[in-house]
Amino acid sequence: MNHIALGLSLAASSIAFGQVLAYEPFEYPAGNLSGKAGGLGFAEAWDQAVSTNSVSSSSLDFPGVPNIGNRLTEGGNYAENIRSLAQTWAPADADNPVATEIWMSIHAAVNEDNTHDPFFECFTGVTLVRENGDEALRLGQAWSDGVWGFSQPFVSDVRSTVNMDTTTRLLVVRMLDPGTGAQDCLVDFWVDPPVDGGEPVADPSLSALIFGGGFNRVKVASGNNGGATWLTDYDEIRIGVSFEEVTTGTPSIAYEGFDYTEADVESNMNGGIGFSGGWSDPPPVNRTVTQGISTACSAWSSMCNSNAPCGFALSGACESIR
Repeated sequence: MNHIALGLSLAASSIAFGQVLAYEPFEYPAGNLSGKAGGLGFAEAWDQAVSTNSVSSSSLDFPGVPNIGNRLTEGGNYAENIRSLAQTWAPADADNPVATEIWMSIHAAVNEDNTHDPFFECFTGVTLVRENGDEALRLGQAWSDGVWGFSQPFVSDVRSTVNMDTTTRLLVVRMLDPGTGAQDCLVDFWVDPPVDGGEPVADPSLSALIFGGGFNRVKVASGNNGGATWLTDYDEIRIGVSFEEVTTGTPSIAYEGFDYTEADVESNMNGGIGFSGGWSDPPPVNRTVTQGISTACSAWSSMCNSNAPCGFALSGACESIR
């Protein structure tokens, strides 16, 4: 995180930031996803690995879960974008005491313009990727079956009974990993859990064991089956350490981490969340993004934690407003 040489900052609202690890609301203009760099908890922009996915206008709304921005549309033969997280996230162990459990949620629906039977899709979803490139967990469609589920490819596939259609669904997983790296990481899965009653009870029929370990990238990808193409939408990717953080919790109303190359402020600096456009810097005052700082937010530990960005602390030289 960089800072801007300006003595004002955006204070937190009454909505708690909590312990969100990563958040992607796809708050970008409709078009190519490649090169977009908003959200929280990421180290770089979305990269195009094969053909790119796209951003579509309007979001996928799910009752009780706040959302902003637009949505991701996967599809059109094989499409893949990947993005590095700010750090590797893993369950607690002696070398990486980050969290005892990790949660992830997404909003998901078949695109209204899709004309292909989802049963014949090969795969589609949002995937957590390890440092060595292996897929830790895919949330979306496990394989060609036309229902929502999750998988660790070639290890475990869990399928719900909820058909893939244009209804927006809330897909949630919880990973409980003892940190051994063996196939002893328990994954619980929910489709449309109630979001106002606290952490839901797991259904053993929707749980499975996968190989545990950390992940440091997020991939959005789809693969075709026999040359067929389809369109599937995803939105509001949240990774956190509690059910509330990935559902009813709101990372922030507006956040600006100044995650840009050191330079004078200009209009192509358009990251963060909650903003409608890039920065303007009219004369005669000039502001410059400079190298990041790490200490100014420490006094606000009740609002932030050491593993999450502190993008809205009132700190005098930490962040700015636009």
